[in-house]
Amino acid sequence: MEGQLETTNQPTVKRTRKAVPKSRNGCSTCKTRHVKCDEEKPACHQCVRTGRKCDFLNQTLQSSVVPKPSKIQQSSRKSAIATTRGKIGGPIIILPKLSDSLRAPIPERDAIYMNYFRGLCTEMFSGYLVVGDWRQIVIQAAEAEPAIQQAAVALACAHRVINYPNAAKHVEQDHKPALYYHSALKLLNKRLDGTFYSQKLAMIGSILFMIFEMCRGQEEYALRHLHGGLGIARDVVSKTPHILSSPGIFRDLLLAFSHLDSHACVLKGEHTRCKAEFPSLQVVPDTFDKVSAACVNLYDISAGLHQLIRFHNEEDSTLPYSPVPAALDARVKLIQGNYQKWRRVFQDYQDRVANITNRDEKEIKSDEYEINILLLHWESVWVHISTLCYRDELSYDAFSREFTSILDRADKVFVSRCFQSPGQLWLGLGITQPLHFVATKCRSRAIRLRAMKLLNLTGKEGAWNGFAMSAASWWISEREHSNPGGKRLSFVPEHRRLRDNYLEFDREESIGTIRSTRRDLDGSVTILLGTVKWLPYGDGDFGTILETKEIRA
Repeated sequence: MEGQLETTNQPTVKRTRKAVPKSRNGCSTCKTRHVKCDEEKPACHQCVRTGRKCDFLNQTLQSSVVPKPSKIQQSSRKSAIATTRGKIGGPIIILPKLSDSLRAPIPERDAIYMNYFRGLCTEMFSGYLVVGDWRQIVIQAAEAEPAIQQAAVALACAHRVINYPNAAKHVEQDHKPALYYHSALKLLNKRLDGTFYSQKLAMIGSILFMIFEMCRGQEEYALRHLHGGLGIARDVVSKTPHILSSPGIFRDLLLAFSHLDSHACVLKGEHTRCKAEFPSLQVVPDTFDKVSAACVNLYDISAGLHQLIRFHNEEDSTLPYSPVPAALDARVKLIQGNYQKWRRVFQDYQDRVANITNRDEKEIKSDEYEINILLLHWESVWVHISTLCYRDELSYDAFSREFTSILDRADKVFVSRCFQSPGQLWLGLGITQPLHFVATKCRSRAIRLRAMKLLNLTGKEGAWNGFAMSAASWWISEREHSNPGGKRLSFVPEHRRLRDNYLEFDREESIGTIRSTRRDLDGSVTILLGTVKWLPYGDGDFGTILETKEIRA
């Protein structure tokens, strides 16, 4: 029978194969390539990894069954959404089947960049840890929606320019990423009709557009897309608050926006201008069954800390001289309690994993890698929340052990991961932000110099540029450790310490501007302005200080 193995009476067999479970449900792409398909929906891992088009995507779109709508539902039939179960058990969006006129064949040039986007961009944009079904969401949307497809092609072009500078001229002349970008904007605007589905589509588009503008160094436009997406997210949550606790596409999109929102802190002092609460759940479960669950939860409680920092009035930081306002004290203790519980629950997970027998070396290294990523982030935010209510920068001196641990874990991450050359664009859970925190808030010169060296290895992580952050940290360190007498200060007194550091970068010219404040001995405030330049690929240098000004406030 066709498609089945036939048994014969041949006395000899040339070779035998190890018995494994057979399945005929793999995608046709894997069958054609004669490789084992993991049958993952909506796109198998083999096709995603190699950048090939998986026919599971079309099967899912064509075979999804939508319940017969009621009379009320029929009025909004065009926006109906069916759900299925994804890899981690949560519902993911099934995009409505498009007409043939909208699903025209992709031109060969576009197909090349779509394959690049599927196979590389979605991996890299997930950061060091892949959380949720972000890759599947974007791939599926790009397959079904012309607007997202055009955005994906534009983004792939821009991303290729970053990682392969020699191809930049060819890409600009042959593929014009800006044309695809503007085409995507127009197509998406036509799709917006106020329905829940179109809001999700707009959020996906906002993320891709923001990443595209960050690739081009256009931070103002990137922030506009971020604010637009955040506005949609807040609108949806205000109308359907239960959606925060429901796993699925919107939950994964919220995670992406939560992280991108934190990137805005380094974009032209944006955390002082964007006064809007970002929705988060902020509840720690009693157990984690996998690292991704712990990572999702860390995002949640860190969103609470990020909101607190954004709205925090520095005048309320009065410890140890006087008590802080009761409302602030209660909120800080709530966040601290969440972080403490998270650490206990995650330690339980670590203990369970360590007791599993018959693990191969690859699994052990993968576990260590993921654990180090999460714990260096946890240590960073723990120091932040523990010092938030203290008036003096001297409060950071009690956390030298945590600062050193962050750097030790970062070292292990660089050793354990397949190292990518600097200049990559990472979104997700990166390590530039914690390293910059150590380089600017730890006043041990040896520790902060070590942090700056590690920053030069991180490359790009969204709005964070390791080389730029290293140069800015160098300027801050030089201002604090310098002494009018010429000798460097081994201990930085409170009146020499800089605070409220705002950064603005010109990525094309590799020049950054820093604005900091310093509280002098007489209680007055001095504003310090600095300009630094860094080499585009670090080259082991921290950067060059071009100018420094001091203005008495």
